[in-house]
Amino acid sequence: MYVRQMAAHLHFFERAACAGLPGVPAVDLREGMPFFLTDNGDPLWLVNRWLRSLAMDGGPSPRTWEAYAYDLKGVIEFLATRGVDIFAMDEDLVDAYHAYRRSDNGPVEKRIQPTSWNRAVTAMDKLFSWAVEQKIIGAPPFNYKKVRVRYREGWTDARLTLAS
Repeated sequence: MYVRQMAAHLHFFERAACAGLPGVPAVDLREGMPFFLTDNGDPLWLVNRWLRSLAMDGGPSPRTWEAYAYDLKGVIEFLATRGVDIFAMDEDLVDAYHAYRRSDNGPVEKRIQPTSWNRAVTAMDKLFSWAVEQKIIGAPPFNYKKVRVRYREGWTDARLTLAS
């Protein structure tokens, strides 16, 4: 169902760079909106669609778009070395990615702090939840735990991602 993942390059939309080009952009992109292209210059359509959706679905800040895009760039690069598309990621690959980014066995230059790992998991969780809603995948590659969280107004149910 999924094609072998190629390397992807992260870019940020600049309206001024498109001045004078006919019909560009073909989609409505906001200034600074991140997007991915493969080595061949082909867009990663589904990931880019999700990135565009962030402006309306819980990530209105360009800083959020950028942070999530960089987090996904790391995941996409990791999966590309294994020939796996991001939407074919499974629980074992999540665990392998965790080991790659967080353990002493992973490359030193790729290690990240726990807070960065948590943000990367949030980005992946939002992408995979969107993909489930869009019927791109059947289920996210994470396990979840239901928890009760107390707010000023009272208690609410929440879902905790159990990604290593």
